[in-house]
Amino acid sequence: MNASISSSDNGKVSEVVVRMYTHGLGDCFLLTFPTNVAEQPYYYVLIDCGVILGTEGAEGKMQRVAEDIQKVTGGEIHLLVITHQHWDHLSGFAQAKDIFENMNIHNLWLAWTEDPTDSLANQLSQEFKKDLRALHLALQRASQLEKDVAELKKDVADRKLKLSSVPTMNVIDQLKPVEYLAGFFGDPERVMAGARADVGLAFKSDTETALETVRELVKKNGSEPQYLCPGDGPRDFPSSNKELTTAAQVYVLGPPHNEAQLKKINPTAEGKEVYTGTKALTPRRAFLAALLDDEDDKAAWSVDEREILPLSFPFDRRLRIPCEEAKNDAPFAADFSQYDAFMQYYDNATAWRRIDGEWLATTEALALQMDSYTNNTSLVLAIELKQSHKVLMFVADAQVGNWLSWDDLSWSPKNTPGVTVTAADLLSRTVLYKVGHHGSHNATIRARGDDKKGLELMTHPELAAMVPVDEEVAHDIKHWLSMPFPPLLDRLNTKTRGRVIRADTPVPKSAPPGADVNKWTDFRGRIKEDNEVALNVDTFAEFLPREGGVPKNVPQDFKGSADDWNKFRDSVKKRLYVQYTVRDE
Repeated sequence: MNASISSSDNGKVSEVVVRMYTHGLGDCFLLTFPTNVAEQPYYYVLIDCGVILGTEGAEGKMQRVAEDIQKVTGGEIHLLVITHQHWDHLSGFAQAKDIFENMNIHNLWLAWTEDPTDSLANQLSQEFKKDLRALHLALQRASQLEKDVAELKKDVADRKLKLSSVPTMNVIDQLKPVEYLAGFFGDPERVMAGARADVGLAFKSDTETALETVRELVKKNGSEPQYLCPGDGPRDFPSSNKELTTAAQVYVLGPPHNEAQLKKINPTAEGKEVYTGTKALTPRRAFLAALLDDEDDKAAWSVDEREILPLSFPFDRRLRIPCEEAKNDAPFAADFSQYDAFMQYYDNATAWRRIDGEWLATTEALALQMDSYTNNTSLVLAIELKQSHKVLMFVADAQVGNWLSWDDLSWSPKNTPGVTVTAADLLSRTVLYKVGHHGSHNATIRARGDDKKGLELMTHPELAAMVPVDEEVAHDIKHWLSMPFPPLLDRLNTKTRGRVIRADTPVPKSAPPGADVNKWTDFRGRIKEDNEVALNVDTFAEFLPREGGVPKNVPQDFKGSADDWNKFRDSVKKRLYVQYTVRDE
């Protein structure tokens, strides 16, 4: 047991410790609850463990995280919660697999979307698998386009013709950001290799493989996953010891067991084609039909889908020439310049009219929809401390449809007869909010029309927020310039009175301008940061932006040297965790 994590004895929850790992852009939270059993004084809950693809030294960082988890828990994780299938929530179980295999994971909670016996989960899984395959095939097509352009340029140069390949190159450039999005499901190159035509729809993404590892780790201890549905609870943490209690209970808010709500990913998404199920040639289906041209792929399509496949072609069958037949046209192969149509099509003067691989630009929209859809399948938990009724709100990466679905839920706790609990009630009692999706623009809602929602309903005077974000990685490596979203950070700072704990920013000990000194001192006293002595944060605090982050460049008014500033930045980067204590009183 790590001495840095402590609580009261005798089973009365006076403190719950939430440790947020600061390893990069990804979620990994270790929660410690005291129990009423002397032989097992603490109950450990691990929520996710991953880091975004492209993180420098990712494997080493995740191994450090896993080693710390093992040290704190003594290798006993009583409950593991996996919120959804994204690499930045799961990668640790692949990158630090050997370390986790030496721990005992007693229980596993997953969302209903992972339940193999749930018909809607299976339907959505098959749809998603087709889209994921299409995404990787599109990237392969783009790679082939690049090679084709290079060959055309060479041929054109040899024949001294003035032809243009600019439109095709523009499409290739447009597809480069898609690889960043594909990284949410693991290494794009490795998954693309697994998406070969001869594998068909049977390939697995890295996230699927990591989740299988998690299932095996739990199965090793004779346990099976528990699949949670919205409206479940309030339920106690699972334990083989029937006498054990933690004086905390859990309400399950999401993901919604409703296809329409799952597919509502943005406030502006209404009316746009996202993941339709109608018997028509939607833009998405036409795109998939163009990509999945292998007969094995199409055999996996439903009857309705196979019926509409012919509609995806731009010309009727009688007007089409098979590709192989065209390739075998000897006169054309010998001298294509004799074909006026070909020369006009590739002429510089008419380059603006060409479509070439333009249809592949749809890939980016598909990738964004897939990313957002997976976020919306996030398992959302409200953990209530029974004594004080304070709530810890863990929303993973839930987006709009997930949040709005909570309005339909209510609970009647057995220990409080006659009392009805709603999501609005749980939000109003929230004292710690794990900010959704690293502080992005569409994972924390505020209203629906004139009705306040989400963050605006979090009105508890002790409200604090934890943001698992690395702004430098988000901006410089992934090119997500609105992560974290400045207007959201500003509102969080207002709602929490400055009590925002970012993974990439140390928390000053001295109160910020305008803050109540006594309340800030109490708040800061509940925080423990790894590498705290080396940080010496108050020397640099006044030069840190209010919204967080540590600037790369030395601030203009900083009195120290550039070396001093860089050493401070380095100390921040070397932090492993920051933890916050919630008092149940």
